[in-house]
Amino acid sequence: MLNETMLQEFLSEEELIDIGEQVPFGDLLDAWREAYSRFLLDRFEDAPFRSDAWRNLFRIVRPHVHPREEEVIAMMRRKHHDYGGGSLVECGEAGVFVRGFDKLHRVLNLSRIEEAGRSAQIQESKQDAIDDLFNYVILGFLLVRGGVTEDVRS
Repeated sequence: MLNETMLQEFLSEEELIDIGEQVPFGDLLDAWREAYSRFLLDRFEDAPFRSDAWRNLFRIVRPHVHPREEEVIAMMRRKHHDYGGGSLVECGEAGVFVRGFDKLHRVLNLSRIEEAGRSAQIQESKQDAIDDLFNYVILGFLLVRGGVTEDVRS
């Protein structure tokens, strides 16, 4: 279950309100790799320190989903309702990073497929993968702050 109050507080943080410029995809991948390396080195540090890493990723990924942000977050809520929080709680931030790497490499591979003049076999666009990545950033932040639990209430 997602803590909606914590989600709304995160989305309304003053430092996160401005939508920055969209960075090239390679920079987004580099930022994800850097955050993951930092996570591996500092995973035993306090949650507020790790929350800053998720905030930074949010600022980098957010322009890639704007102005559809509300729609993308609504999809996250629906997916989280169906999936539940069990795997997130069990695997922690490491699991979120792995899921994020899956999405980033999907975008890379779809670009290569397009460049080769071929078609993808599954109809998930690059934008769908970026949208999921954006939601993983939010889930990573909430996970660190205790805003994701296993139970799903009807």
